[in-house]
Amino acid sequence: MAASNSGLDRHPAWYFNVRADPELTVERGGETYRAVASELTGPERDTWYARLTEADPAFTTYETRTTRRIPVFRLVRTTGA
Repeated sequence: MAASNSGLDRHPAWYFNVRADPELTVERGGETYRAVASELTGPERDTWYARLTEADPAFTTYETRTTRRIPVFRLVRTTGA
C-alpha cells in the first residue's frame, strides 16, 4: 500500500491515520479482514515501490510529480473478517 496521493506534495489523510493506529480493516475483492500496517524503509521500501511501478506505471508518474518520498506500507493479515 503506497501513500502516493497521486503525486501531490503532501501525504494523503489516511497516511496519518495509519501511522496513529496501524490496525485496520481491508476490503479487497469481496473479502474483508483485519490487518496491521507497518511503514517500510530503506532498500525494502525501494524494492516494493519498484514492484508497484511494474504492476501499475501510474506510480512512476506520481513519483515524478513530487519531491517527497512516497511512503510504502506492508499489511499483515491478522484475522478473517
